[in-house]
Amino acid sequence: MTTSRRRSVWLLGLLLLATALIAAGCNTGVAERAAEGKLRRRLPEIIGPAEQYDVDIRASSDLSVMEGRLRTITIEGRQVRVAHTWPVDHILVVLDRVRVNLEKETLQSVGAARFQVTIYPATLVGYLENDEENLRDAQIHLEEGKLTVTGRYLLMGLWTSFRVSGTLELLDHSRIGFRTRGASAAGLPVPARIVRHLEQRLNPVLDVSDTLLPIELTRVEVRPEGVVVSGIPHLDGTSLLGAR
Repeated sequence: MTTSRRRSVWLLGLLLLATALIAAGCNTGVAERAAEGKLRRRLPEIIGPAEQYDVDIRASSDLSVMEGRLRTITIEGRQVRVAHTWPVDHILVVLDRVRVNLEKETLQSVGAARFQVTIYPATLVGYLENDEENLRDAQIHLEEGKLTVTGRYLLMGLWTSFRVSGTLELLDHSRIGFRTRGASAAGLPVPARIVRHLEQRLNPVLDVSDTLLPIELTRVEVRPEGVVVSGIPHLDGTSLLGAR
């Protein structure tokens, strides 16, 4: 038997084995990997461009995937520009007990879903300093429930040190923003225009109103390691695999 004929027989054997496993209800992972790749290519449009997306789809068998019955879909993104706005450091979307309409390539039902975004202090500093000539040496310090901004601001030709404290809160179901609780500069009140300017530069810290993936923000937590925003994706009828 020639080498090419042996290779053909070997490939045919693998194909027959895979077909038998699928028919028997086994999970070879082939169908899951194919679905993951298709969804991964759609995520820049659904959520926003990112440095990296990872998708993990779990099902009881290849046949379940081909029938649109999935146990879980887990999506993780790094350096994601949600709706093409400011980048967030990490996004996690978890969908449980998912049914997909394969003909229309839309979600038919989801048993449970959660959405979480994490933003680190260095990224928040980037929000402030982006294309900003009147602000220098900005730093952001996070404590439980509290955010403090320090730096120097050009005021009447002088670089003036300042300190502004506040918190992050839900502005509505699609946006979170910074709210000032106190401000000082060398023991003196910070001019209101500096406070307003900082709030304008930061706000909204996160806005998901223009994402193809409908998300309702439910909670924002300021922790020492970062800002964590939680929400609920509303997914029935959402097209995750096909065109809009």
